[in-house]
Amino acid sequence: MVSRYRGWRAAVFRLLLGLLAAGTLVILAAGLVPRPVPKTAGGAPRFSSAYVAMRDGVRLAVRVALPESMAMAGRVPAVLEVTRYGTESRPSFLLNVLLNLKIAKVAREGAVDGAFTNAGFAFVAVDARGSGASFGTREMEFSREEVADLGEVIDWISRQPWSDGNVASYGMSYSGNAAEFAAASRRPALVAAAPLYPDFDPIAENALPGGILNEHLVKAWNEANQAMDRNLGHGPLFTGPAPVDEDRRGTLLKAAIAGHRSLDTYAAMRTVTFVDDFFGPGYRTRDIAPWIRKADIEAAGTPLFVRVGWMDAATVTGALERYLSYSNPQILVIGPWSHGGRHAYDPFLSIERPRAELDALQAKELVDFFRGSIAGGPSGSAGRSEIRYYTFGEGLWKRTESWPVPGFETRRLYLGDGMALSPASRGEPAEHRHLVDFSASTGESNRWKTNLGGGAVAYPDRAEEDRKLQCYTSPPLERDVEITGTPVVRLRLTTTAGDGAVYVYLEDVAPDGKVTYITEGLLRLLHRKLSSSTPPHAVVGPWHSMERADGLPVVPGEEMELDIGMIPTSVLLRAGHRVRLAIAGHDAANFVRLPAEGVPELTVKCGGGQESWIDLPVLDR
Repeated sequence: MVSRYRGWRAAVFRLLLGLLAAGTLVILAAGLVPRPVPKTAGGAPRFSSAYVAMRDGVRLAVRVALPESMAMAGRVPAVLEVTRYGTESRPSFLLNVLLNLKIAKVAREGAVDGAFTNAGFAFVAVDARGSGASFGTREMEFSREEVADLGEVIDWISRQPWSDGNVASYGMSYSGNAAEFAAASRRPALVAAAPLYPDFDPIAENALPGGILNEHLVKAWNEANQAMDRNLGHGPLFTGPAPVDEDRRGTLLKAAIAGHRSLDTYAAMRTVTFVDDFFGPGYRTRDIAPWIRKADIEAAGTPLFVRVGWMDAATVTGALERYLSYSNPQILVIGPWSHGGRHAYDPFLSIERPRAELDALQAKELVDFFRGSIAGGPSGSAGRSEIRYYTFGEGLWKRTESWPVPGFETRRLYLGDGMALSPASRGEPAEHRHLVDFSASTGESNRWKTNLGGGAVAYPDRAEEDRKLQCYTSPPLERDVEITGTPVVRLRLTTTAGDGAVYVYLEDVAPDGKVTYITEGLLRLLHRKLSSSTPPHAVVGPWHSMERADGLPVVPGEEMELDIGMIPTSVLLRAGHRVRLAIAGHDAANFVRLPAEGVPELTVKCGGGQESWIDLPVLDR
């Protein structure tokens, strides 16, 4: 009896070992077998990838997604996106197990590129040289070589057997700038370009606004890029860039990554004081701005669809300057979004929407624009240009073909007695002293931080923070007032330091005391000169070239005149609310401290022929 029991137990044990071994084999197979590639209706692989050699021999990783509906020998238009953030990640062994056993699901296409293929477009995604699975180095972001690659990729797409010869460029943020640069290639095949959330001038609108280093953004962005370019910092589900089809063992991928070398952007930007300083070998800061290719973009005549958020860094300033600078047909959409359009935000109204809904709306706009451009419709060859913009506090969308918007007048409010804003200037001179508080901050969900990943913008009640600032407040409004345009602040002031920065905030003060951030402007004191040179493109607000020739030394105690253009906005302020101008000498959440040491005192001067004021573009409602 005992021996029989022992024999039965051994048999069960052997069975369990067998099942365990079989399960292990299943798991091993699931982890090692590549994901199946779906087919188009005509039997072609929907997803493929390859290396494409550029004129200098550098090979770029190019990935193609074809429409599922594409028939045998079909030809379709293509949408191109070029990015330095990687186009496809390689699943880890663990994720491959979960995918093949159908325990997990990872979409091969995002919301936008999936919308393109569903609409009958091919989607072509490219790792910019020196990034992802591509070969090459990155001595500069948007280097001359990288920009030249765009035209060659467009040529390659046009030669493919599935291509009907029409290409549209598209992208968000970095790839949005690449989409605009693609228009400068002057390739006839490029029928439209859709730069979303792009910077017309990445330095002036993001990295060095007003000549002040956006330290938090530049440092974090640089660290993330350096890690990506060295293939570091992956989680348990991905192992870095995916190899292309011809490189199943990843040998070429390893060689490409080993050769990556990129500029330390943070170290470079810390050396920049003026925008004509060199911050890379053979590059000034202006050399990476799309406006530098204005002549080529206009010569191409490519229709543009540009989408930005009011609260996304100072990108909207550049968007309006682009609209006014180029002769190309343009549709400019300015909405209540964070960077990338991932979050909706109105400081006065609840307008939250699921991200899937926001993505779907963006995708539909793009598909309609590209279809119209290919067909020569109203968004293409007809040459129509317009701005569609959202007004905060009113929740309405409006249209205009010109900027500034017709019908608005400039209303000047003077800084004066009792820290008041008044339509009448004070007759006697006055001085208001302010010791800079270097703990002053715009919070952790502000317009400058959303650029790192598209996080939500959500300014808290500013009442407490305003105690650290020098604030001037108007009487209650007698009627509703819309402010749409670029508020401009004129300050006459002195400082006790030899350098410094001034931040000005436009705010709404509700009857219950709640203070709501609307927009801001900022300027390093040595850049205060209004330039007499002709700007290289249309300018919204006062023109400070921030070039070395226009730099003015800061002399402690010497009176200075500052004209600070705020970031454009559109907002409806209600009757009974008050307008506030808050002045600071630092924003600890984002920017480098100026001066680096000491605590300066700012003295704002008002009245008696030395007036300080704010000009608001208003329409009484």
